[in-house]
Amino acid sequence: MYRTGKSYLLNRMLLNREKGFGVGPTVNPCTKGLWIWGMPVPGFSPDGEALNVLIIDTEGLGALDEDSNHDARVFSLALLLSSYFVYNSVGSIDETALQNLNLVVSLTKHIRIKAQTRAEDVEPEEYSKYLPSFMWVVRDFTLQLLDEEGESISAKEYFERSLQPQSGFSEAVEKKNKIRRLIKSFFPERDCYTIVRPLTNEEHLQELEKMPLQQLRPEFIEQIMILRRKIINMIKPKMLNSKTLNGEMLLNLAESYVEAINKGAVPNIENAWTYICKSECTKALHSALEKYETNIEELMYGRIPVNEEELKEIHKEAYEIALEGFNKSCVGSNTEEYLKELKKRIKGKLKVWEAENEREGKKQVQEFLASAHMEIEQKLRSNEFKTFEEYSEELKGFQMYFLENGPAGPHRKALMLEYCQRMQSEVAGMFFNKLRAELDLERSLSQSAAHKMQQLCNELRQEHKAEVEKVAGKLRLAETEKIEPVSYTHLTLPT
Repeated sequence: MYRTGKSYLLNRMLLNREKGFGVGPTVNPCTKGLWIWGMPVPGFSPDGEALNVLIIDTEGLGALDEDSNHDARVFSLALLLSSYFVYNSVGSIDETALQNLNLVVSLTKHIRIKAQTRAEDVEPEEYSKYLPSFMWVVRDFTLQLLDEEGESISAKEYFERSLQPQSGFSEAVEKKNKIRRLIKSFFPERDCYTIVRPLTNEEHLQELEKMPLQQLRPEFIEQIMILRRKIINMIKPKMLNSKTLNGEMLLNLAESYVEAINKGAVPNIENAWTYICKSECTKALHSALEKYETNIEELMYGRIPVNEEELKEIHKEAYEIALEGFNKSCVGSNTEEYLKELKKRIKGKLKVWEAENEREGKKQVQEFLASAHMEIEQKLRSNEFKTFEEYSEELKGFQMYFLENGPAGPHRKALMLEYCQRMQSEVAGMFFNKLRAELDLERSLSQSAAHKMQQLCNELRQEHKAEVEKVAGKLRLAETEKIEPVSYTHLTLPT
């Protein structure tokens, strides 16, 4: 309520410090709107889980310079953002105190669960799924907690008794009972705690925020510490649609509600949840892609190239890590749409890795093959292979050597066979060319010998012809000598 010491109570009880949220001794309020303490307070859930608790101080209700609509908006926003709501009043829980909570009557007018649903069509119990636990702290409490028989009762029992319906059927009674019914319906998890006045001296109350702890009433100090433990050690995390909200999700929720209020609209839980889901799923998608990229880089570091099966295993491991993170962070009913997009983008990243792995594998295989084949090439140059079959046998050993010692990578065997086929083709060409050269030489030699033989025959034929002609000439001469007589017309004898 207005000027009931909310900020001081938060400073002493939850922040456990003298100075925190602004407080003052005058009737002027120190808090306008909603203020969040800049550092979370360590706390625990009922299950013992460690939590970071955000403390929100709100503007009091019933300020002189604000109307009821302003109060309703502040009250509604505080409820929508909280998992544990501390309502602070002074004195006791009487009819006046309950009537001061009449904002619960109009709560459905200032909060929408679904965009297309009218407020009157939603049962009050439905709102309880989205509202916080309710703690009513009664300040400056002076009454004794006793029942009609004089037996002690707890503050919670005192609260529950005050929520019992009033007898009667008048409009006034119905109005009173409606507030009681709605408090029960909206806040099924509710509690109450009473605190004595911190000081007995009225004059010192105006300087309360400056008073050291040891000068306050011991009962007050003890009650504040008990209440602090009661809240801090039993607080539940903020949830929406059964999903625990993290800090960023809570920020998105607040932005959605505040934007609606500032536009004069009513905060819509369904729209806010859709906004959160979109934001969280988008963030989960990007985070999963980063995880995939980071993990596959770590797994591939110093190993590239790898064979196809290894790359599949590496991809599977990185994908499962990314998918696990995605499933933890992604919320809402449209997760399949984002999962489909995640798979599509990861597939694209995998193709990049496959191309890089294949490119590096091909490079290393080619370098290894070229280096290992140099010894065989040296033998070729030295004419150590007498036949192509000898080279082929050597190449088989080369293939076995590669399979046992060559680099890993995709298609390594196919690359090796392609290289060997190319070498075989080249060497076969060399042997063919060599054989053809030998045949050409033999053919050339045969043609030269035949030419010489022909030339010799021609020469012999010419010589034979010339001899025949010579003999024929001699025969003709001899014949001539036989036919013509010798002339003795003059003969001179020696003396």
